[in-house]
Amino acid sequence: QQQQPVDAATAASAGSSASRLPSASAAAAALASPRSSLGNGTQGSLNTGAAPSTPRGRQSLQSLQSAQPATGLASQRQQSPERRGFGGSSSSRTVGNGMNTGREVEVGGRKYLLHEIIGRGAFGIVWMSTERSERGERSGEVAIKVVSAKDGAGLAAATFEAELLQILTAACRNSRHVPMYFAHSVMRSPGAAGGMVRLAMSFLPGGPLDKWLYGITDEEHKTVDVAQLVDGHLPGGQQGSWRLSSACSAVRDQLSQMAGVFVSLQLIAFHRDVSSHNVLVNFPGGDPERPEFALIDFGLAVRSGSWNREWRNSNLAGDPRYWTPSAWMAFAFGFKYVSTHPNSGFQQQYLTRIDHFSLGILGLETLFALWNTGEAYEGKNPGLLEIRAAWVKYWIAVIHLFQMFHMQGAQEVRQFLSQSKEEGINSLVQHLRQLRQSLRVAAVHPLNAQCAALLLVLADLVDEKGTVSWAEIPAMLGEDLRAKAPGPISPSSTLGPAEKNAAPDASSSAVSDCKGARAQVLLQTGSVGRQRFAAHGSGEEFKDLQRVASMSLSEQSSLVEDLVTGVLTTSQPLTGVQKEIIEQLNESFVTETLPGLQKRHDSDQELLNVHAAGFAHCDVDFETKSQRVSTLNSGQSSIESAHMECLAQEGSLQSSEKLLHEELTAYLKSIQPPSSMMPEQRAPTPAMDDFVAQNLEFFKSLNSSYVSLKERISTVQAEVEAKTAGCAEAGLVLDEKFCRRADLAAVLKAQCYLKMLLDGTSQEKLKQCSDAEHTNSALDIAEPQLPELNQGVLDGLGAPGSRVQCISSLATSTTTMQATTTATTQVQYYKAALGQDCPPGQAVESEDECKLAGGAICKAA
Repeated sequence: QQQQPVDAATAASAGSSASRLPSASAAAAALASPRSSLGNGTQGSLNTGAAPSTPRGRQSLQSLQSAQPATGLASQRQQSPERRGFGGSSSSRTVGNGMNTGREVEVGGRKYLLHEIIGRGAFGIVWMSTERSERGERSGEVAIKVVSAKDGAGLAAATFEAELLQILTAACRNSRHVPMYFAHSVMRSPGAAGGMVRLAMSFLPGGPLDKWLYGITDEEHKTVDVAQLVDGHLPGGQQGSWRLSSACSAVRDQLSQMAGVFVSLQLIAFHRDVSSHNVLVNFPGGDPERPEFALIDFGLAVRSGSWNREWRNSNLAGDPRYWTPSAWMAFAFGFKYVSTHPNSGFQQQYLTRIDHFSLGILGLETLFALWNTGEAYEGKNPGLLEIRAAWVKYWIAVIHLFQMFHMQGAQEVRQFLSQSKEEGINSLVQHLRQLRQSLRVAAVHPLNAQCAALLLVLADLVDEKGTVSWAEIPAMLGEDLRAKAPGPISPSSTLGPAEKNAAPDASSSAVSDCKGARAQVLLQTGSVGRQRFAAHGSGEEFKDLQRVASMSLSEQSSLVEDLVTGVLTTSQPLTGVQKEIIEQLNESFVTETLPGLQKRHDSDQELLNVHAAGFAHCDVDFETKSQRVSTLNSGQSSIESAHMECLAQEGSLQSSEKLLHEELTAYLKSIQPPSSMMPEQRAPTPAMDDFVAQNLEFFKSLNSSYVSLKERISTVQAEVEAKTAGCAEAGLVLDEKFCRRADLAAVLKAQCYLKMLLDGTSQEKLKQCSDAEHTNSALDIAEPQLPELNQGVLDGLGAPGSRVQCISSLATSTTTMQATTTATTQVQYYKAALGQDCPPGQAVESEDECKLAGGAICKAA
């Protein structure tokens, strides 16, 4: 029931109106409001507690201790306590022994006076303290985190957090977005591998983002009605009370400030626990327009330099609501499932962009928790309700799993995911795909110009094939600020005072001087044709129209493409400057370019006709080829599904094998053998008979049970071995099918390319080419004729030749003839692959489709 999508049209409260939205200043005031004071709940993050080398087995779910309220200080002044095992270790325990209010402790040679506990979790305590100088003077507030570990692994993990914060402080000096390191000390336990770690760090103002958004404690998130989180207005929270522009501004600040931290952090570690509870929000001076966000709690961080070697043997950690799809796959089926998945992007995301994904989910959560959807019905932001509907589907699904974790346990969640196809991992992946698509569709609409860059960045962050780096995020988000006024793209120095103040805060990070080539390309294409169209339309880049005449043909063609794209995406009429540009280009094309092309075409006419005739012949039996290809596609899809099912069954069998071993171990530990004390009288007495009978009965029962369990284990082991071999064989077949499909893509793109060379090109034909490539459908091509060189050629120049690429090898083609020849050759290759005859004088070398797809098809007869 909780998987049902929420109708975005019913999301707005009855009678709500944008004109009656509360002032944004109320958001900042809420932090100081008594009803929004922050509770000291433990984190909602989960640590499965099991070594992921066997994640299919029964993994213990660490129970999270209930919150214990702080006393004295307002709880919004909370520094996040350690709430889980470090790095997944289960060896840490609750501390506090020997540390009492008013006691003086030493951390790294510095003395601190403990005042009160401001956070308590299952594995650590955070104290509010002040540093005491040699003269007895007290400093400002300092947070001291105390963690106790009873083994070496737990101690090493706790020490790493302190050392990580020390390095991060040096990189982000005086940053308000991460705690600043002061000192730490490590005390080993005598005669044991464990010990205690104390970490002194700066106290950050504000409170957890989740408490500010929803007004409920962390514990309440585990049981609250999901509808209250996506459509409710819980007391003390900010749900549905912000205009879209203000909500987008807050999320831009959030992403930009966090990106500044991650620019430095990624060189050292991955945080692995980005969530709304591990991000603090504060409004300095009560200014609602300038929220400050801070990232805390690095207790689950891992070294980024060695993560690609250690990930298979590391635990799954963090809040499941912010897990990547690959983390869910590993949890349900094991890391082997991730590493062999046909979409390699999932593994790459887990290896390099796990924090990107979590921050993207956090940004979407913040945006749609704050936004009053009633504003959408004014028609000012088309597509935003569709984004929210897609988001709600995904968010409900992961909250459902999160709450199942806490209420029923990890094993129940794993069983649910492995048995439920429609509501399992495939559903999560599909929800994310729909969410990204809706984000990107809305981003290109002209009415969404002020939030287009934000929507594109969010879509990239949650994409398993995303590419945006931390350093690029603030610059890309700045596009939204420049979109407020029409005109060319300009540096931030041209912004007005208000816009400068609202620009993302990147001054304390390495982002501010990011001027790499990739960042510049993203800046220029961040708003696609709309921004470049605005630049041409203003005339700023083309004050001297003589520059157009000096452009190369490809540059002129690209210019026309920008103008056409701008008209299509903005629905704005051409300006005077744009009309002059087009008129000048038209004259140049007609009087100079076209006659030159005519001469070339005349000389090559005969060869073109030969190619056209050959292509028409090829098209005669294209329907037969398409049917064969359709069969290949159907078979590939079936085999792919079977392969995934095979891996899932293999994981289930391994899980059963582990459970049987555990059952045998538990049985052997639970048996109660009869007394081993023989009767004193060693003779055939009734007492001796009873003693012998009891022992015989016990060992007969033990032997029977033991043999039965061992037989069951052996049976399952044999099934696992058989299934593993079957999966490997299915994987080879799957690879072969992919090989045939690659061959299909080559011929479809070649056919499409040749048609456009012969008939001219247009946006509609480009779309047909793209559709044919993705759907493997045949193009409706009859006898292709060479077009007359007239004004139609000019119309076709709206899309430059660099966009018309049908296979990778054609990208380097420099002339029409080279491209056409290559395309025709690809058609011949594909005919050979389908069993057709090779060119005269040649013969088929091999029936191996993989070799065929690689081009090694024919050899001399």
